[in-house]
Amino acid sequence: MLNKTSTLQRQSIAINDPSLPLQFEHNVRVDTVYVPEKYSGEFRYRGQVKVQASEAITAYEVRIITFDVFGNRLKTLSATEVGDLASGTMDAQTPEWRVWSENEASEYFASVAFIAYARTAAGKVYSANIAAVLEEARKIGSKLTSEQLEPDKPPVK
Repeated sequence: MLNKTSTLQRQSIAINDPSLPLQFEHNVRVDTVYVPEKYSGEFRYRGQVKVQASEAITAYEVRIITFDVFGNRLKTLSATEVGDLASGTMDAQTPEWRVWSENEASEYFASVAFIAYARTAAGKVYSANIAAVLEEARKIGSKLTSEQLEPDKPPVK
């Protein structure tokens, strides 16, 4: 429905931090989809996230930074999963987030995903290596700041 005359292909990068007890099993893909409703509809980001635990996990947060076709950050999406994940097992999620305009859906071009936090069954909380995330994400958006790695808040109505 969007950008029918463009040959651009969306890009996605998933950052695996070897110090975390949770790794992406494959690249994290984020697409925009149109969801029709009875009298209207809306665009949404839809992710495909698959992780594997190297130790028992009770919660984790995945963040996905989206960029436009010019390398400007659009927003940072966040998906937190609270539930038990045994060591050596995988978890697959398909989180969705609202896209606030058709323009945003059309301009979205690239994403960088990382595991922001992981909480083990033993109670230890691991967090992402922010410097490494920034280094990789700046290959797409050179002006990205550490503050922009935080999830966006929905607009106030």
